[in-house]
Amino acid sequence: MKKQPLNMLLQSMKDLGIQKVVIRSDLHDLIEVVMKQSYWPRFRAILLRISVLCAAFPSLAFETESSSSNRNCARRIAKSVLRDDRFQSYLVLGRPAWLHLQIFREAALIHT
Repeated sequence: MKKQPLNMLLQSMKDLGIQKVVIRSDLHDLIEVVMKQSYWPRFRAILLRISVLCAAFPSLAFETESSSSNRNCARRIAKSVLRDDRFQSYLVLGRPAWLHLQIFREAALIHT
């Protein structure tokens, strides 16, 4: 299970003051663990921290999606983080040039 990145994601969103959050993942097990915490007592300590962070957001949703729908932008961001040693937030270091164009293309597809 990949719960530590979820902790880091939630903490970053909280630190940035983001109020409305939708977390989509193709890791169906991760979403199940977060949504049905009582079924997973083994992960109680980590899930408690996640619960505390979740409570900080007025609007928070967890959704699953297929890996094929998450192929473009999110996968490219993840790969560039590892490839370019961008372990700090893209917002802090400045996003790579390709990212703006990719977001624009995907937004145009959604609105057509």
